[in-house]
Amino acid sequence: MIPRTLLPKLHQRLKGKKAIVLLGARQTGKTTLINELTRDLPDVVRFNGDDPLAQRSLTDVGAEELARLIGKAKVVVIDEAQRIDGVGLAAKMMIDQLHRKVILSGSSALELNARIQEPLTGRKWTYRLHPVSWAEIREYQGLMAARGRLGEMLVTGLYPEVLTAGDDRERVLRELADSYLFKDILALTGIRKPRALVDLLRALAWQVGQEVSMSEVARTVGIDMKTAEQYVQYLEQGYIVFRLGPFSRNLRTELRSKQKVYFWDNGIRNAVIGDLSPAAQRQDMGALWENFVVGELHKRNDYLGAGSRLYYWRTAQQQEIDLVEERNGKLQAMEIKWSPKAKAKPPLTFTKAYPGSTFDVITPATFERFLE
Repeated sequence: MIPRTLLPKLHQRLKGKKAIVLLGARQTGKTTLINELTRDLPDVVRFNGDDPLAQRSLTDVGAEELARLIGKAKVVVIDEAQRIDGVGLAAKMMIDQLHRKVILSGSSALELNARIQEPLTGRKWTYRLHPVSWAEIREYQGLMAARGRLGEMLVTGLYPEVLTAGDDRERVLRELADSYLFKDILALTGIRKPRALVDLLRALAWQVGQEVSMSEVARTVGIDMKTAEQYVQYLEQGYIVFRLGPFSRNLRTELRSKQKVYFWDNGIRNAVIGDLSPAAQRQDMGALWENFVVGELHKRNDYLGAGSRLYYWRTAQQQEIDLVEERNGKLQAMEIKWSPKAKAKPPLTFTKAYPGSTFDVITPATFERFLE
């Protein structure tokens, strides 16, 4: 098992009375992490929301029937809990009346939150598990080995099964993208045009690191703008993509409307566009590097609970900065460059508008210190 950053935190939370809710895309390792979390615990009972029997057993169930289902188990694990109607009420009874520890996992944030938000208010800790982070792979393989695989990871990504698949990683990645990527989105949202969802995702994949006009994307795909926006929200809630908004505080010339869209995993992005060619043969390494760095910073902030926010910055005069991080009232501006020798300076407009901000260039030679 690749050691996951969240494990010590989850061990600590398991000592309390609140439920643990673990969100993340399918195949990011949620079940493996929960198995490791509960490995040394006696009396664990598990349900899988993909199993029709589990769905029927935990829907509209009373405390007495729950007690019979759980038996002597002290810990209850429910994987893919978003597939079970009333799972929130069932979990509440397990906690309040049966005094069990409850762990819920889900690959659809929207659907699971809708089912548990009210019943488990004040009774849960929520965490997100992403594809493996750079810090985790470095811990697992060692620094030099991880550096040696950087180009590979920029192309095929950091899903656990892909990382450990050896020569089969491209086949595993394609299978992951084809079979699992949209499973919950299509099942839970009732999308009538799945082809349009795939086309939209492909259009976003070609614009990684660029400002995205949803009206242009909608026209390209052949759907209306409202539907395109809804589809992007579904992709966000399924942990396939995330968005960065523009940073704007002091200047009238700062752009405020468009957003950038990034993928949580480079491999998924490349599988979507059908290009898994090696790093040395690619023309899009700048975009892949930017997607990787922004995603890794997001993972770092998520796991640390840092409370920082990430943006990009651009003005009507085309002055721009790839990434701006706001943390505790301080601003750090960053340019993300694939060339190890790249140099850059912050636009004078930015430094005058935001005195006290810092500026750095993130390259393959310097990125590790930004992810600590």
